[in-house]
Amino acid sequence: MNSGPGPGPGPKNGAPVTSKLIPKGGTRLAAFLPVAGLFAVVPLHFNSLFLCSITILFITWLSTFKVLMLAFDNGPLYYPSQHSLFKFLAVGCLPVEFKSRDGNERCRTKGTNSFAKNGFKVALLAMLLAGCGYGDRMDPKVVLTMYFLVIYFSLEILLAVGAATWRGLVGVELEPVLNEPYLSASLQEFWGRRWNLIMARMFHSAVYVPTRDFSAAIVGRRWAAQPAAVVTFGVSGLMHELSFFYFGCVEPRWEVTRFFLLHGVCVAVEIGVKKELKLRRRFPAVAGVVLTHGFLLATAFWLFFPQFLWCICKHRGVGSDCLERSVFVRFF
Repeated sequence: MNSGPGPGPGPKNGAPVTSKLIPKGGTRLAAFLPVAGLFAVVPLHFNSLFLCSITILFITWLSTFKVLMLAFDNGPLYYPSQHSLFKFLAVGCLPVEFKSRDGNERCRTKGTNSFAKNGFKVALLAMLLAGCGYGDRMDPKVVLTMYFLVIYFSLEILLAVGAATWRGLVGVELEPVLNEPYLSASLQEFWGRRWNLIMARMFHSAVYVPTRDFSAAIVGRRWAAQPAAVVTFGVSGLMHELSFFYFGCVEPRWEVTRFFLLHGVCVAVEIGVKKELKLRRRFPAVAGVVLTHGFLLATAFWLFFPQFLWCICKHRGVGSDCLERSVFVRFF
């Protein structure tokens, strides 16, 4: 799992106001709950699934976690590096960190894609788009996989362009959202260090660390990581259920929750096996990548994709005979 933000020089701007006026803990949390409630209703005002997804990630998930962590003098809003209201709001609503002028502030550059890599991804995206035109001659699962790859590479290219724009215009480093997840050689590496790093850091600080510390008092420090991992994936599953509700579902089907709980158990087993056997060597990279992505695809087609497609079908009234193609077209 990723480590959360470390101790900083102390709160600035918004943090000292809340520190002076409202004591940390339950009182401050109660004062912040209306803000979290406002963040929860924002995605309901978007019809585009693309805009709705971005709003869910940045506002309903990311900003809510930051605000709730601030209630306990924790998180990036309590240790910000900003010196203006604009920068405070940027840290609260976007995955950003600001460049240092004196060398004391962090500048996150790890995971930044090179021009050559982005050029390759653009070419690959073009080939995928061309291949999607022949979807009626392919297996539906292959077509669905291609569509999700198109969405993935489109998002990565947009994020790279956005990062370069912010970096050049306002001196802001966008935190990397993805770190080449297709190179993951284990589930722990995929979920902890390569996929959706923004929420991985938030879940680590807001859910994993408190649960691990609580579990340590019961099962000991050595095995506290396993229940913490399962609980963290369970919370992620519930957040995804909420996201699918925003997409148009009336009632939850709990398939996506089972998907994340299954992966949480598998990550917990992986952590335990590594500790018990004291593995010092990594599993062969090629075999690890194949097994990891094979498991990801198998469980996604079993539990994740069906609920996602069902949500879109129910909300958009798309016929099952052309569901996959319609989902892709209507996503944007």
